[in-house]
Amino acid sequence: MKLFLLNFYHDEALASNSPFYYPCKIARDLSEQLYDLPKLWNDSPAVYYKQGIKIDWSTIHEIEVWGWDPLVCHRLRQIGAPESLLRTQESIANIRTLSSRQTAVALLRELRTTLVDITFGESAFCRTIDEVQNYVKNYESVLYKAPWSCSGRGVFSSGLDRVRKIIREQGGIAVEPFFAHDQDFAMEFYCRADAVVYEGLSVFRTDAAGHYLGNLLDDQTRLQAHLNVAPEHLTLVRKQLEKALEKLLIGKYIGPVGVDMMVARQKIHPCVEINLRNTMGRCALFIYKAKPRPGFFSLSNKDGQIFPSITPIS
Repeated sequence: MKLFLLNFYHDEALASNSPFYYPCKIARDLSEQLYDLPKLWNDSPAVYYKQGIKIDWSTIHEIEVWGWDPLVCHRLRQIGAPESLLRTQESIANIRTLSSRQTAVALLRELRTTLVDITFGESAFCRTIDEVQNYVKNYESVLYKAPWSCSGRGVFSSGLDRVRKIIREQGGIAVEPFFAHDQDFAMEFYCRADAVVYEGLSVFRTDAAGHYLGNLLDDQTRLQAHLNVAPEHLTLVRKQLEKALEKLLIGKYIGPVGVDMMVARQKIHPCVEINLRNTMGRCALFIYKAKPRPGFFSLSNKDGQIFPSITPIS
């Protein structure tokens, strides 16, 4: 059987880089209350880990976590997981390095070089406050992004004291011009040992601060129509991205890859973020595949209880 452990604290655990990190309350609540989220699409025998349950490890042949990091490996060891089911220290170090927004900055630059006519976007990774100030003076408004953060946290538009703190604690900061855009979306992939496989489009919504609101559930043709961009341009971006991801990841990482993008004026920003972990967009793909009915997938909160919600769309 497979064991699912949804460590929604993954991104902040990467930032901490410690097996003894204590996640924030929001991340802990998500992990505890959404522990069985995969039941929305998984109909195979499985164990959905919740704190306190006992596990017969002789029946478990695979562990699927939200994302691999030092903390989740430590917690799995504490509950008896065999080393053969965990990622190595080298693998975890690779995941942390590749998950930095420095990777997204470099990947965006590579994609823009080969797809200049159909894409937009730029960013820089700055290691000193002088580099930051030299970059931002060219733009009316910018976004600062900590190398490791999650769900819109660590993304902000002003505050040099905060910039200095992030540079001091994380070694640098990503900076980019603010882009007004029409639609957020992502391309979901899976990196195998020998190839990067495309899984599908994810079309999602965020609030003004960039916090995730939910995903559209629909077939790929109708999701594509929401983007108001030429289908052949999406294909070009996907193929170029597959090549770039294979060069970047093969031999260093096995697992899901989500690349967040956006559309503005019928052009594509091909790499806003790169996530080497599961994503809500990937969940949405699996949910629709299991029950192919149009809808909107989101997380609801009632009296402090977080639960998945699917609203039908006719």
